[in-house]
Amino acid sequence: MRRAIVVSVIVLLACAGIFRLSKAHTFQLFGTIVARVETNKRVVALTFDDGPDPAALEPILQSLDGAKATFFLTGAQMQEHPEVAPRLIAAGEEIGNHTMHHDRLVFKRPSYVRRRSSRPTR
Repeated sequence: MRRAIVVSVIVLLACAGIFRLSKAHTFQLFGTIVARVETNKRVVALTFDDGPDPAALEPILQSLDGAKATFFLTGAQMQEHPEVAPRLIAAGEEIGNHTMHHDRLVFKRPSYVRRRSSRPTR
């Protein structure tokens, strides 16, 4: 009985740890994440996740007032709004890849990522 309780607690703690890890934004099993860049300069990295919406594009670019940012776009968004990426490039902004549909890729094998990136859009 005592052994079953100990095993249950260990399994429960492992599951809780895996759940927390799956929600982490700076962890993945395959590939690398650049979460920080060592520099002696005082800099700020501006990033935009999943956007911008075409209606918000110009106001965002105007608010940057010459500062540069990285816009992480999904393939589905780029297909739906093909005018966004060229406009960002013309403004000198950087574009980052946020997969086709922004799936959570933690604990996913490279083969899963390849399959998901080649599937038709929703």
